[in-house]
Amino acid sequence: MVPGKEGGGMHRTDTIDLVTVIEGETNVAYPGEDGNEYEITVKAGDFLTHNGTFHRWHNRSGRTCTVLIVVIAAERKESGSAPPVRFFGAVTTDI
Repeated sequence: MVPGKEGGGMHRTDTIDLVTVIEGETNVAYPGEDGNEYEITVKAGDFLTHNGTFHRWHNRSGRTCTVLIVVIAAERKESGSAPPVRFFGAVTTDI
């Protein structure tokens, strides 16, 4: 993601997205059940999932961000409320 640039705006897809930040940092916004928009910053080592949720990417940092995204096709099932963005923070392993 290019510094200072926004992705394609608020969107959702019929997929399960597994996202990890390889380098740098970026922001992801999502609508809450209360109608407000919330935003989190994800940094190198962080992992999150999107399960058909509305979200928007924006690189507010001054440097390039590299993310690895695994996209798995899924069928959307309307349940009355969208599942939240799941953020797992930094994932570390001792090898």
